Amino acid sequence: LLTPLSTIHSDIDIALRRERSPSFYREKLESMLLDVEEMTETVHGLLQIARVERPHELPTGPVDLGELVNSHAERFRHAAADKSLSFEIDVHPGTIVEFDDTRLGQIVDNLIENAVKYTPAGGTISVRVGRRDGKAVLSVTDTGIGFSEEQRSNLFDRFYRADVPEVQNTTGSGLGLAIVEAIARVYGASVSGTSGGPGKGSRFAVEFNS
Repeated sequence: LLTPLSTIHSDIDIALRRERSPSFYREKLESMLLDVEEMTETVHGLLQIARVERPHELPTGPVDLGELVNSHAERFRHAAADKSLSFEIDVHPGTIVEFDDTRLGQIVDNLIENAVKYTPAGGTISVRVGRRDGKAVLSVTDTGIGFSEEQRSNLFDRFYRADVPEVQNTTGSGLGLAIVEAIARVYGASVSGTSGGPGKGSRFAVEFNS
């Protein structure tokens, strides 16, 4: 939070030193708005993690994973189309898991949002729901920027953003995968990320106990 706050402070200080043109003030206000949105996203992400990790009785119930994924994935079709991405959804209806539908929706949203954000135009994103060894599995596979073995060990750390241009040149709090991992963990699910290496895409999978 210190970085955007420092930027806002600097912009305000410069703007107040002397009279400026309306276009200058507009540019600074637009910059500050982006910083505020970044801070809001960060605070929201931290609150999500805190709520999940706070000791309390977890709301659970039977959730149709395929139905929920279909519903949430549709929200990203427009963003995928804007980048000319092939957006594939392959779900097995009736795949029931014991979870909270709101928290499960957050997992789905974060995984798909990351895939759309970090897959170059013309790429492919595949969202699948099925079973493996009797357990329900949700996977999101893309042809995006991928990651190295060294980066993989940090993927689920809070605020981690890979030091590569494709990541640093996009907005983000570095909390998306941390939220996914925190929710999965408290509900007894596991999440993993695999990649063939930088530039070779990635696959994130959540395996449920039920």
